[in-house]
Amino acid sequence: MKDLIKQILHQYITESKEDMGWRDVQTKTSDRLKTHTSVFFTKKFKYIVEVEEYDNHFYLVSFYPKLNKDWYDKQLTRKMYGQDYKDKYSYRTNENIPMKILGVLVEHIRDILNKDPYASFGYFGAPDVKTDNDEDIDNTQRFRVYNPIMRREFSKTHRVVAETEFSGALLINRKVEKEFPEIVDYGLDILQTHL
Repeated sequence: MKDLIKQILHQYITESKEDMGWRDVQTKTSDRLKTHTSVFFTKKFKYIVEVEEYDNHFYLVSFYPKLNKDWYDKQLTRKMYGQDYKDKYSYRTNENIPMKILGVLVEHIRDILNKDPYASFGYFGAPDVKTDNDEDIDNTQRFRVYNPIMRREFSKTHRVVAETEFSGALLINRKVEKEFPEIVDYGLDILQTHL
């Protein structure tokens, strides 16, 4: 029983970006945005973090484990035959460290806020399995896990605007929203372009 309690408690201890081998890899710039790519590592996987930086201090944050080409080919075949499939965001690594990973992402959001105190953010909670209809994206488990964490971590400075029908959410900077209330619609428009 002691070992089980230790294991559960260990799962909820967050590690820093440095502890997980965080590296900023590259920044690509296009007409409408910059995409910042970083990586970090667990015992089993390399994770890729992409932060799309838009005008109006808006950032869309996503992450996924690096998977081999065969996995992507298999999922594409499943999709072509109308079967349920997964995308890179849906893949479950079955590592017992989800809170550590989320802790690293929260730390990264804090780092962005230190550089850009006007920042607002968008994110999705990917479904476990994708289908040809939109039923899979409604109020996903990941979405239900992410939102309370974001509220707890950023409630003093940001407001979570959750859209359950597509499991997307905004972390809106309260000061910016007072001056620029259109930031909510702006962020939602960006989220919807990624559905």
